[in-house]
Amino acid sequence: MKSDNVEATGSSSTWPQRILQPLERPEINRILILAIIAGSLYYVCPPFFRVGNLELIFAWGSIFAIMALGEMLALLVGGFDLSVEGMVSLSSVWAAILMAWYGLPVWLAVLVSLLTCMGIGFLSGYFATYFSPPYPFLFPVFIFTLALHFVLTGVVQGVTGSLPVTPIPRAFGSITGSLFTIPLVVIYMIVIAGLLSFFLYFKPIGWKIFATGQDDEAARYTGVNTTKVRIIAYMGSALLIGFGGILAASRLQSASFQLGEGYLLTILAATIIGGISLSGGEGSPIMAIIGGFLIYLVQNLVVALGVSSYLQNSFLGLLIVIFVGYDFIRSR
Repeated sequence: MKSDNVEATGSSSTWPQRILQPLERPEINRILILAIIAGSLYYVCPPFFRVGNLELIFAWGSIFAIMALGEMLALLVGGFDLSVEGMVSLSSVWAAILMAWYGLPVWLAVLVSLLTCMGIGFLSGYFATYFSPPYPFLFPVFIFTLALHFVLTGVVQGVTGSLPVTPIPRAFGSITGSLFTIPLVVIYMIVIAGLLSFFLYFKPIGWKIFATGQDDEAARYTGVNTTKVRIIAYMGSALLIGFGGILAASRLQSASFQLGEGYLLTILAATIIGGISLSGGEGSPIMAIIGGFLIYLVQNLVVALGVSSYLQNSFLGLLIVIFVGYDFIRSR
C-alpha cells in the first residue's frame, strides 16, 4: 500500500514535466511563438489579417523563408554567409540588366543570374574549406562573406550608376503571380523545402552536411569529403538567397543596388529565431520556414505598435541575442 502511494506521488510530480517536455523541441516552441505573435498582431491591428493582406503575409513570409533556407545551409556545415545583401542586390539587378539591356527572356535572365550566384557560392565554399578554421588560418569565413557583400554591392552600384534598372518587362512580375489564388512564391517555398528535406534526410549528402557541421574532423575521419560538402552547401545557400532577391524584385517590379539593404539582419534573425544552431549541424527546413514567417510578423508587429523605424533594427538585434543565448543554454 505504501509503495502504491509512493508510486502515485512520483508519477503525479512528473506530469508537468511531461506536459512541458514537447515545448523543448525547437519546432514546437517556435510554432507557439508564431501563434502568440500572430495573435498579438490581430489584437493590436485587426485589419492586418484581412483577406487582401493575407496574400502579402504569405508572399513576403515565403520570400523571407526561401532566403532563410539558403542561410540555413551555410549554418548547417558550421559556416556563415554574410553576403546576403550583396547577393540579393546582384541577383535582382543582374537579372533585370539581362532583360532590360540585352533583351533576354525572363526565364533565361533568371537562370543566368542564379548560375552566377552559384558561382559566387562556389568561391565562398572554396574559401571556407581552404582558408578558414579549422583549416590553415587566414581569417574566418564570415569575414570573407561580409567583405564579399561590400564587393558585390559596390559592383552593382557602379554598373547601374546608383540608379534602378529600367525598363523591367511586365512579364517579370508574372513569376510572383498567383495560381488558383495561391501566391506562386508559396509554391516555390514548399517545393524547395520538400527538396531540401528529401536530400537532408533521405540522401547521403544530408548526413554528411550534418556531420560536417557537428564535428568537421570526425566527419573527415569517417570518410566524408568535407571540402565537397562545404562547397555544395555554400552554392546552395547562394542559389536560394539569390532566388529570394529575384522574387523580391519581381514583387516590387524594381531592381537597384538598394534592394538588398536590411536583408542581412532580417535573414540572420530569421534563421536564429527559427532555431538553426550557430554552432552547426542542427536545424531543419521547417524551422527555417517558421523563422521566415516569424521575422515578417515581428517586423509588422513592431510597426503596428508604433515603434520608430530607427529602433526596429535594435529590436531585431535584441531578439537575436535572446535566441542565441537560449540556443547556447539549451546545448549545454
